Amino acid sequence: MPKTYKLEYFNLRGRAELSRLLMAQADMKYEDVRLSFADWGTAKGNQEKYPLGFLPVLEEDGKVISQSMTIARHLAREFGMAGQNEEEMVMIDMICETCNELLSKMIEIALMQGEAKPNAVKEFTEVKSLLPMKNITTWLEMNGKGNGYFVGEKMSVADLFVFSIMEHLAGKYPNILTKHPLLQAFYERMIKEPKLAAWIVKRPNQDIDI
Repeated sequence: MPKTYKLEYFNLRGRAELSRLLMAQADMKYEDVRLSFADWGTAKGNQEKYPLGFLPVLEEDGKVISQSMTIARHLAREFGMAGQNEEEMVMIDMICETCNELLSKMIEIALMQGEAKPNAVKEFTEVKSLLPMKNITTWLEMNGKGNGYFVGEKMSVADLFVFSIMEHLAGKYPNILTKHPLLQAFYERMIKEPKLAAWIVKRPNQDIDI
């Protein structure tokens, strides 16, 4: 009997979009629950349902899994997108952790208000994003000279995470992406993947652009 999945998060991409992309690419049916901030204020006290007191959470056949990267890695293993051997898995983890650090910076900026935000954006685009983007480019070049996927010959969770980050950069900070033509080409290839393209068309408009 097929497993049942319910993914709960806010109505934004943030820390749940990687898991949604994994579901989309695996053509997996799941319940995409999007809580308002007001509803979350009431719901988060339910420790049985939200054991760590934050989102996202994945409910799989009634079992609750917390932590965004734990959820994503679990789904990647379930769907055969976590690497074929230890060497591939280590590389995938390294790429994903780098993307997660970039995501944390982008979320921090997106939630900022007031006079500090323009300086934070400038620092991110001109300083803090440079080394991660350089490393991600190098890792892509190491596999087939950058013309395919990041690891091996099939799509992995690393490709999906990089794509998710590049999609945000393309919309929010395009000047970063244009400085990295190999990553821009990768993004343009990925956005044409049929299952990803279908997901992007149908996903709800988000409450906050992150």
